Amino acid sequence: MAPRLTARLVLFAVALTAACGDDDGVLGVTVPGGDARIVLAQVQTAGGHVARDTITIDSATARYDVVTCFGDVYGNDCDDVQSRTSGDVLPAILERLFETAQSGEFRNLRSSYRRADKDIIPPDGSWTSLTVTVGERTKSIEWERDAILPELLLRYQCWIQAARGALIQCSE
Repeated sequence: MAPRLTARLVLFAVALTAACGDDDGVLGVTVPGGDARIVLAQVQTAGGHVARDTITIDSATARYDVVTCFGDVYGNDCDDVQSRTSGDVLPAILERLFETAQSGEFRNLRSSYRRADKDIIPPDGSWTSLTVTVGERTKSIEWERDAILPELLLRYQCWIQAARGALIQCSE
C-alpha cells in the first residue's frame, strides 16, 4: 500500500504544480530560455516601388538590428538593402517591451487595424506589422496607414523606436 500511496502523492504534487504555474504570456506556453524577439516592419509604396524598414529586437543579445531596403511592390524579398545598423538596447527599455508584451492588455489587442474609410484606396499605401515572440508564444498585429490604433499600440511602437536610439519622446 505504501508504494501506491507514494505514487498518488507524486501524481498530486505534479498536478498541483502544473495548476499553479503562470501561463499569462503572449500565446501558448513559454519555454524558459526560449526566443524572445520583436519585429516591427514598416512598408511604404510609391510609384510602383516598395520601401521596407524592419526593426528587430532580440532579448537574448539585448541588441537591435534595423534594415532598410527597396524592391518591387509584388515581391516579398528585400531586393536592395540600402542600410543596416545595429546596437545595444537599454535594459529598462528591453524589460518594458517584453513585460508589456506579456500583459493581458497587450494580448487583447486585435490582430489587424484598418483605415476607417475602406471605400477610398490610396494610390500610395503603407502598412505596418508587429510580431512579438516570447518562447513558443507569438502575437502578430498588422495595421494600415491612417488606422485608428489603441494607445497601448502607439506607445509600444514608440518604445521600439526609442530602443533603436531614435530621438523620440514617448508619453509613458
